[in-house]
Amino acid sequence: MSFLNTKIHHTLLRLATGITIVIILPLLFSCKHSAPSQTDQHERISLDSLAATYTSVDSLRLLQKKMEREGNTTGSMIVQRHIGNLLRLDNHFSQALQIHSDCQSRAQAANDKLEWIQATNEIGTDYRRVCIFCMALQYHYRALTTSNSYADTSYIARKCKAAALNGLGNAYLALRNYNQADSILKQALTENKAMNSIDGMATNYANLGIVYECRGKKDSAWSYYKKSMYYNQKAHNVMGISLCHTHFGSLYEQEGKDKLALQEYQTAYQLMKNSKSAWYILPSLIALAKYYVHTSQWTDANRHLVLARDLGEKNHLTEYLVDIYSLYYNYYKQQGDYRNALLFHERAKEEKDSLIDEGRIDHIQSVSLNIVEKTNDTLRQERSSRQRAYTIFVIILEVLIAAFIILLYSQKLRKQTMKGMQHVSDLREDFFANIANEFRTPLTIILGLTRSLQSDSHTLDSTKEKAKAIERQSNTILSIINQVMSSKKLPTVVKDEEWRHGNISLFMEMISQSYQDIAEHKGINYQFIKEAEVEMDFVPEYAAKIMNTLLAYAFKYTSRNGTVTATISREKDTLHLTVSDTGIGMPAEVANKVFTPYFLEEGNIKDIDTCIGLSAVKQIVDIAKGDISLQSDLGKGTTIHVTLPIHSDYALSPDTQQATAQVEEKTEEEAPSNTHSQEKKQHLLVIEDNNDIANFINSIFIGQYDLSFSADGNEGLQMAMDSIPDLIIIDGSIKRVDGLELCRQIRSNPVINHIPIIMITAKVTEQDQLECAKNGVAACLTKPFTAEVLHTHVDNLLKGRDLILKKFAEIYEERKVNPMENTSSQTAANLQFLHKVTETIYQLTGSRKEVTVAVLASKMCMSTSQFYRKMVTMTGMTPTAYIQRTRIKKAMNLIDSREGISMADVADQCGFDAYPNFVRSFKNVCGITPTDYRRGIDTKK
Repeated sequence: MSFLNTKIHHTLLRLATGITIVIILPLLFSCKHSAPSQTDQHERISLDSLAATYTSVDSLRLLQKKMEREGNTTGSMIVQRHIGNLLRLDNHFSQALQIHSDCQSRAQAANDKLEWIQATNEIGTDYRRVCIFCMALQYHYRALTTSNSYADTSYIARKCKAAALNGLGNAYLALRNYNQADSILKQALTENKAMNSIDGMATNYANLGIVYECRGKKDSAWSYYKKSMYYNQKAHNVMGISLCHTHFGSLYEQEGKDKLALQEYQTAYQLMKNSKSAWYILPSLIALAKYYVHTSQWTDANRHLVLARDLGEKNHLTEYLVDIYSLYYNYYKQQGDYRNALLFHERAKEEKDSLIDEGRIDHIQSVSLNIVEKTNDTLRQERSSRQRAYTIFVIILEVLIAAFIILLYSQKLRKQTMKGMQHVSDLREDFFANIANEFRTPLTIILGLTRSLQSDSHTLDSTKEKAKAIERQSNTILSIINQVMSSKKLPTVVKDEEWRHGNISLFMEMISQSYQDIAEHKGINYQFIKEAEVEMDFVPEYAAKIMNTLLAYAFKYTSRNGTVTATISREKDTLHLTVSDTGIGMPAEVANKVFTPYFLEEGNIKDIDTCIGLSAVKQIVDIAKGDISLQSDLGKGTTIHVTLPIHSDYALSPDTQQATAQVEEKTEEEAPSNTHSQEKKQHLLVIEDNNDIANFINSIFIGQYDLSFSADGNEGLQMAMDSIPDLIIIDGSIKRVDGLELCRQIRSNPVINHIPIIMITAKVTEQDQLECAKNGVAACLTKPFTAEVLHTHVDNLLKGRDLILKKFAEIYEERKVNPMENTSSQTAANLQFLHKVTETIYQLTGSRKEVTVAVLASKMCMSTSQFYRKMVTMTGMTPTAYIQRTRIKKAMNLIDSREGISMADVADQCGFDAYPNFVRSFKNVCGITPTDYRRGIDTKK
């Protein structure tokens, strides 16, 4: 069987490797089609600019052949696109459409998305020029869709997208769908703004002006035309400026401001009349002719019509000739010359028909069908490729599922080969391990106070208090230790003397409080709801067993951000206890058997402790003649409801108030008060939110040290800054601020960073100990701990700290040291502080300023009391003594280094206002006068 399993695993491994290669390789190859490089972008722009300089189709064809000989496929496609543009400009629409379609096919074959998008836009423009707007919309939309899905954000790619949007906007404008045209053109404007394309923005604003002019919103039209004029002027685009003047004239004419309209038309014409391109001259010329016809100025109208007609017929500009002949029709009609009016009406109709004659339309439709057919072929090929990819994916998925099933089956085979006795043994070991893990925090109190009781035989009151604390803590776990560890079953009956009468609501509330830390750690919203104060008969041991088991079950199966609620109430002569959670729940078949002794869901080995616990709760409830029920929805949570009679049928022991008294004793246990004696003692600050542990620590050190207590991290930090204690003891799970975070705050505060810290924690791993050390913890005690261990750590830390810190001033005075050299971070911080104090004293004396404790404290950013306490703690001297000692050391340095300096000058430079004071201070520090020192007499240390 082992050989078979190994073989299966090896086969699965090889299969997974092969599948990984099959999946990853296509992804690697698909990465080859990335966005064009920056060099490619510059090359495209250069080729596009080069092709734009050619003005004839023949010269462009020669350039294309040259590109093909050089193997420059991209350049060939760009030139071919420009050939199509020139053909379209010469009104050869079918040829232009054919050229652009061929360019699109070549781009697709070369996987050149940029050129494909530009060719598709040109096809859309071809269709717009022949007024087949449905096809134009289709191609511009395809170009836009591809642009949006393209990862490239280069200038050319964004220009392609803007061109597609412009094409769509112009098509909708021609179809008089002004709302859609407005929306699309504004998107094009946004794109051109992003590119900072001045020409593009000028064109977009002009087109938007046309949209709003056609919709009759002249104010908006004026706004857009003016913006277009601004950008055309900025780009020095004479053609754009001329068109803007033409638009201005049109708006003035609509407003009845004929003189202003005429000025705008004349300005537009003057700007373009010297242009070599009739295409650019005719818009303003036709506008002038139209104005003169409209205002019946026949001479000027005829003169401008003749000029426009000559330019149009000479350059074969059929689109403009339609407008010119229509103006001639109106010109002769208004003068009553109906024969010439009819003649030009017919000529306008002929030009319009020649623009889009039936032959051209048939040919264009034939080309369109070919394009559509090619497109459909391409789509069919893509669909076929996708179908093959999906088929391969399904096959791979089926293989993976089969491999997973085989793997599960092999695991099941291995489980079935395990021996039954070994299985039971493993269950028992897991069970005892889970129970033993819960003993650590209560053992902190039990072992500590037990050892203290063994060593303390003097104070009877103290012994009683410790005995009471031991009793309170041991009652929580003694029954578990005695019954579980000895593998005894719960008794079927309860002895009379075990019953008590008391406040069970308060009793249950105390038990629930121990789960607040667990709730905070797991991120669970925990509530204990006491709807009534219930006095009843109960066995404290069994009541605690019920509450602990139900809460442990609820917390175990409730995930982060879930909710656990415990509710206690009374209804007539019945106590109701409900514990509900929003955990994983359980299926109905499991819920029906969960109270069965030693029931275990198949394969669910990890829940052995839960199955035993719930069956024990059921047995306790049955003994008390109560009832227990469970409601659970898989994935929604579980609710367990317990009912117990208020009064039992058992005879109560004479001490009927024992349970209540026990509760009252627990509630009366308060945090110890701060102690500060008149004698000068070292000061300990204890930051601990568990009153029993705080009282335990208080009993260890009371009388030996001054003690301060805080149950809150933030408050403890402030107390440390205010009182500057000699040592701080911190619980790792303190309220509001995590214990390690509090250590970090202390170590980063220059006022208190010198104080050693002892951390009390339930964490026992090497990583936890390392984290404590990294955050400046001098000693880390793991629960449970004894009084001897804590006392030894405190004494050693304080003695060692005193020896080290008292050397700081001596080391600093005897030789110049680098505060960061070969020192720990805490020692370096202390040396830096003393260095800063000394340098400040030197600076103040050098500038002849008074050196006082208040001034120094201000310079160190501390209060006077904080500075005084820190200096005494670090040096063993008061700040005044340290100032005097530093000034004398400076005087000694001056005497040693500067021969001939007078003692009066030395006194003055060291901040002494009177020479006798200097002599007296010098002798107090050194034991001799300054004069004797100069004579070389040895000084006292």
